[in-house]
Amino acid sequence: MAYYLVRVGEGSKYMKEARRGGFVAVGWNEVPDLIEMETIGEIKLKLSRTSYDYTPAQIAAQAGQLYRFGLAMTQDDIVISPLGMGEYLVGKVGEYYFENRPKDGCPYKHRRKVNWNEHSILKENMSTNLSYSVGAILTIFSLDKYKTELEALIAGREYIPADEPKRIRDIVLSGLLDLDGKEFEDFIGHLLQVIGLTAEVTQYVGDKGIDVNGTLDAEGLANITLRVQVKRVKNSIGNKAVLALRGTLSQGEQACLITTSTFTSQAIEE
Repeated sequence: MAYYLVRVGEGSKYMKEARRGGFVAVGWNEVPDLIEMETIGEIKLKLSRTSYDYTPAQIAAQAGQLYRFGLAMTQDDIVISPLGMGEYLVGKVGEYYFENRPKDGCPYKHRRKVNWNEHSILKENMSTNLSYSVGAILTIFSLDKYKTELEALIAGREYIPADEPKRIRDIVLSGLLDLDGKEFEDFIGHLLQVIGLTAEVTQYVGDKGIDVNGTLDAEGLANITLRVQVKRVKNSIGNKAVLALRGTLSQGEQACLITTSTFTSQAIEE
């Protein structure tokens, strides 16, 4: 059993369709059905005859990804696909097929059936090395070197590698969570000043939800008034908080919500 990561569109663009339809898919639509090919050399030849403006080195790299997807990957292998916001779907791979005329919202023709698991895995639970690996920009690549860890994560067990270095991000977050509310607001106010805003931390009590008032001077062309709310929490921020922040704005003002946590999909949409 082999492990692969497959991205269904840039930024997981078509992952919802793939999840709903029980498949995983990749592009290169000008390359015909991979069942008709037996070697990576044949795939290279087909790629060289497409309109894609690839150099010889790029042709070799793209052919390698297509070969892994259509020919190297086998039924019952495990595929991991990013949903976004550090969440990854896991599924068991089925047969390859070529969808000549996609009608399900995903335009990609090269596909494999997938039986998706009910539960996903989170990047925050991965070791440093695995979390870096899943961030690679390739469409499809092997994760076999992390087989033991992935087996544990998929089974819902905590994986503790023999030597897990702490990520800088985790060290910084831990320090920020140790601050009290006022200290965190002061920190964000300073941070906004460092990146170019004229920022003022509001009175800590009775600030009506606004923690920092800022003005962004866009090279003298315009001044943008920014109302900032900060949330030093571990739980994800929902759309209720976004709506509440929006309700504090006057005409012409912009809002920003800064958190040590993440945002739910509903909050992002809102």
